[in-house]
Formats: sequence, structure tokens, C-alpha cells
Amino acid sequence: MILEKAYAKLNLFLDIENKLPNGYHGIVSLMQTVDWCDNIYIGKNVSSEIVLSVDSHDIPSGRDNVAYRAAESYLKTVSASDGVDIRIEKCIPVAAGMAGGSADAAAVLRGMNRLFDNRLSISELLELGKGIGADVPFCLLGGTKLARGIGEALSDCECSFPDCAIVCAKLGEGISAPEAYRLLDEKYDNFQARGVRTKDLQTLLDGMKQNDAKAASLGFFNVFEEVIGTLRPSVEIAKAILLEHGAFAAMMSGSGPSVFGLFHNDVEAEIATQALISRGAQARTCHPVSRI
Repeated sequence: MILEKAYAKLNLFLDIENKLPNGYHGIVSLMQTVDWCDNIYIGKNVSSEIVLSVDSHDIPSGRDNVAYRAAESYLKTVSASDGVDIRIEKCIPVAAGMAGGSADAAAVLRGMNRLFDNRLSISELLELGKGIGADVPFCLLGGTKLARGIGEALSDCECSFPDCAIVCAKLGEGISAPEAYRLLDEKYDNFQARGVRTKDLQTLLDGMKQNDAKAASLGFFNVFEEVIGTLRPSVEIAKAILLEHGAFAAMMSGSGPSVFGLFHNDVEAEIATQALISRGAQARTCHPVSRI
């Protein structure tokens, strides 16, 4: 069996550009991989079937799991009759806005490709990923990327996000992405007329060029906080705990309810992490991952 790590994603900037004719939303997002990860074990079997097991009761183990569909898609694409065993050890919080499911699917695609002698190029894997989920292409590549479209149109940034201690936490109940987008639709009749907060995005990118995490954090923005923050009080509680313990920036990631805070050092970050855990949160001190 081989081990592939599935890294979580944070949205350092997330805004809605428009609503597409198919009902999806066009986003502008600065995405960042962090080293909170699930462990994915993959090996061939003699059954010609996909056998998926997960160590969490919150995650389906059959075709309802996006990682299963990733394996199914890969085998079909390379015309392989082999079966595979996949075991997922979950660490990333579920339904938290950290792309845990997409990260698992991406790790399965990478792992399957290793298992089958790299039959597909990275561009072919990205095409497969697009058909599985909007965040899967980013999770395949990792690092720091600017995303547009529904999240699948990725471009490299001039530099990575500066290394710093990042406390990631989920406190309280999650919310589905479709529900989060529905709430935004209720708030805004016309996303295009509202306009993207490009000034904030530029502040973030400029701070990254200066290798200054604090300067970059002045450009952090997440449009979903406007609706999720009031629906899930745990978001503001977790952010307050981070700030009380010395975070110089704190924000919700994705459609929530996970939040993250930036710290000057690991000692401060770990104190905040333990404070959140004592309040019932899933929390961890993390660092940016520049590449997978």
C-alpha cells in the first residue's frame, strides 16, 4: 500500500464575481494549502472492485464518497480492470469549509496515478478533477493559487504565502456549501453590480510579495462571513478566542464554519489551539504548504 497525504485548504480571499447561467457562482479566491491533512492508503486488490473504508462515522464509505468516485473515474480513464483498497484516516474537520472531501479525492487521484505507473499527466489528472468537484484541481496542485470560475480555473501567484503559524479550528455545526450560496443569493440580487473587492485582493498579493504575513492579512476577505457569521455564532466565538490569544488576523474559511488565525510564533499559536480545544473545537497549529 502507498500513502498519499490529503492537505486542507484555506481561502485567504473569497468573493463572488457573478452568477453563471447554469446556476453556479463565479468566484475569485486566493487559496492556500496548510499541513493539516488526512492520510490516504491505497493498494491494488484481486477483487476488481473499489473497497473504501473510512475511520469516521460522519463520512460515507461507498460511492457517495467523492474519493470513491475519484478512484472509479481514474480506473475508467486508464481502462484498468484492477480493484483497489482505499483507507482514509480522517483528520481534517468534516463540513468545515476546508475542502476535506476534495482533498481526499485529489489524494486518491495522485495516489492512483503512482500506483498505476503515472499513466496520466498532471493536465489529464486536472481534467479528471474538474469532473469530480470544483476544489479538486486546486487540491491536486496545492500551494498558493488564485482561483476563478467555480474554483477550477487556477493561476500561479508570483510568490507563496509567507511562512507563519496558523491556527485552524472548527467550533460548532457545519453548513453545506449549497445552503451558504443560497443565503448569499438572498442577500444579493446582482453579484456583478456589487463588484469584487479587488483592492483587498491586491493588498493581500502585495503583502505576499513583501514576504510579510501581517501586511498580507490586511487584505483577507470572505464574502460568506456576511451571512454565515450571523447564522453560526460559533464562527465569531472562535475568531474572538484567536484574537484574545494574540492572533494578528482571524477569518472564516470557505463557507465555514472553520476559522483560522495567524500568529507570530508557534508558542502563541499552540496556546490558542489548546484554548479552542478546551471549548470543544477541533483545532490544530498549522503552517502553509508551498507545494505538494
